[in-house]
Amino acid sequence: MELRKPIAVNKRDKPVIIFENGVELIELPSIQKAADWLKKYIGKDTKSFNAVHSGFF
Repeated sequence: MELRKPIAVNKRDKPVIIFENGVELIELPSIQKAADWLKKYIGKDTKSFNAVHSGFF
């Protein structure tokens, strides 16, 4: 299965696409915003590196 890759609009922000079981959930403009969204999605109060890393790969 081929997943869609994000396209950077500028050099500062690195866009992130979050998938769950091969289904695209959301595309966000930066890693920071993706980490904040993932934190809310999984219902945590803090950002865990392992959760962010697992969510992105």
